[in-house]
Amino acid sequence: MPPQRFFPLPVWTAAVLAALLCSVPLRAAAQPTEASIALPDALTEALQQGARVRSAEAAREAAGIRASWRTSAYLPHASASASTLRSQYPLTVTPIRQPGVFPPLDETIHEFGVNAAWTVFDFGRGRAERRAAQALAEAAGVQFDLARMETVEAVTGAFVRLAQLQAVERAQQQRLNGLRSQRTQ
Repeated sequence: MPPQRFFPLPVWTAAVLAALLCSVPLRAAAQPTEASIALPDALTEALQQGARVRSAEAAREAAGIRASWRTSAYLPHASASASTLRSQYPLTVTPIRQPGVFPPLDETIHEFGVNAAWTVFDFGRGRAERRAAQALAEAAGVQFDLARMETVEAVTGAFVRLAQLQAVERAQQQRLNGLRSQRTQ
């Protein structure tokens, strides 16, 4: 008896999904819909939801945060840490100071640390970093404006091209109507 071959489940699933996805555009093309949107509404939508504009806006905000006064190296910094170590076997916590005399053993060790620092002078490094961050923030603002302008240009260009195609369609329809009326005469 020849061995039977079965396709794995993901291949069948992918084939069914591909068939469904291929049939969706055909159904959509079979039923044309007239959905029109005004140019100002399309521009507003594109500027609010456009991926490139939103990405540029996020980059601008992030660069602005990096350039704010809160990131200054001259602000005091403080940190604290705490830890607890519990062992199954007793541990020596304090060093052995005298030969033959062992300190008491402990099963739990607690540690706590606090660190505070305040940079008073860093030889201009902080100021240079802040100026660089501000320059990057300005550049991100320019990129955001550029993304908005390019989005407006693309949407307006699409509307102009659509108007041109609609005018060509009307002219062709008038031509066909003229030819039909000429043929009937």
